[in-house]
Amino acid sequence: MCIRDSTKAAVMEAATKAAKEAILGGASSEEVLLAAQNAIKDVLQTYKPTASTVESGLSQVLQLRVEFEARGDEAGEKFTAELEINDYPPSSRQKVTSRDFLNMISDLTNCNLSVRGSYFEPGKKIPLGQRKMYLHIEGDSKFNVGSAYRDARRLLDETAMSASYAQATGKYTCLLYTSDAADDLLCVDLGGRRI
Repeated sequence: MCIRDSTKAAVMEAATKAAKEAILGGASSEEVLLAAQNAIKDVLQTYKPTASTVESGLSQVLQLRVEFEARGDEAGEKFTAELEINDYPPSSRQKVTSRDFLNMISDLTNCNLSVRGSYFEPGKKIPLGQRKMYLHIEGDSKFNVGSAYRDARRLLDETAMSASYAQATGKYTCLLYTSDAADDLLCVDLGGRRI
């Protein structure tokens, strides 16, 4: 069990005070121990977590972790960002998680990028302690982290749009390009007819 320093200090103070009062009152060693234990329980009740279920408690812990990481490590001046990629099409996830892309962005922005979490189908309940797939970005400046985030997001959006366009129009796109169209750039020549 992890206890904060302020809570620990309050527990120690209450236990010491209760034990001292029991000793001054002439209590036996078992009674002194019992008084200290009861004082500890009373103090811990005031610091009792507010979560009513395991799920809400776990979500509170995960939220605290995210907030802590967002503040950055003051000693090392690290900044982080997270980009959820779970709900993008498979082709988009594959491109943004490829080793080539991650290395390229890392070289350009001097950030560390890693894929974390697990893939879950849309609408499926996420098990306790798990997170949807996301891209974790860590760097030494907000600018670099933001740049890496924008580049990854741009690739995700572009590939998702092209995937949805290909799905809506068919697998292949055909562009008619003739020399007349190249000359005046306003119309296309289809066998003698101008359109």
